[in-house]
Amino acid sequence: MDKQCLFIDDDPDEVKSVLKNLTEIGSKKGITIKCDLLGLTDEFYNSSMELDPEKIKAKLHGELMDKYKYDLVACDFNIEDENLNGLDIVRIVREKNRNCAVILYSGDLDRIATHIAHLPTQKDRYKKIKTIVDCKITDFMDRSAGYEAHLIHILKKQIRLEVIIEKKLREHGDLKFNHGYEKFLGKSLKEIAHEIEIESDHGNMFTQEIIERGIAHMIELNSLE
Repeated sequence: MDKQCLFIDDDPDEVKSVLKNLTEIGSKKGITIKCDLLGLTDEFYNSSMELDPEKIKAKLHGELMDKYKYDLVACDFNIEDENLNGLDIVRIVREKNRNCAVILYSGDLDRIATHIAHLPTQKDRYKKIKTIVDCKITDFMDRSAGYEAHLIHILKKQIRLEVIIEKKLREHGDLKFNHGYEKFLGKSLKEIAHEIEIESDHGNMFTQEIIERGIAHMIELNSLE
């Protein structure tokens, strides 16, 4: 089993030991884990010495997420920037990949709850909670407690049917879809895979139809005398 992970942190030296441990533990459990580390260093700051979301987005969407299909993205919540935190970066990740597991970690988990509780209005707090839901955060983790084993557990569990369908479609991406779901007739399989990845309405309906047809076929085969 091969897994690709991405860690995002403004103090990359703090994460390197986690990446090493994760790779070693995974190997013992039969999982080949490859990790990339995006350190939010000087190149991602603007002239006002603030982190620039557009620079981060260009790096994530371009060099990294165009090259790799990540199974897990882990991001530090406590980014040392007044206008940006880990959840803001996760939103950028989700623009490109809707299906990977996403982890927010912190050396102070209470800080996440405090951040939401201290937002000035109920509307602001609701919007932040809705962002967490929309971003499909898999888990919040305490970095001080050692969380490598739990990350391995998440990676082993992450076998989702829609991800498998998307992957198989991409393997034959240049083929045209000519029979079945009417809205996708004439599209290439890689175009359909993209619709599944971004969780468009038709992508979700197509996935549901594939699953239902597969189950129906299995029932038919097992009903033959």
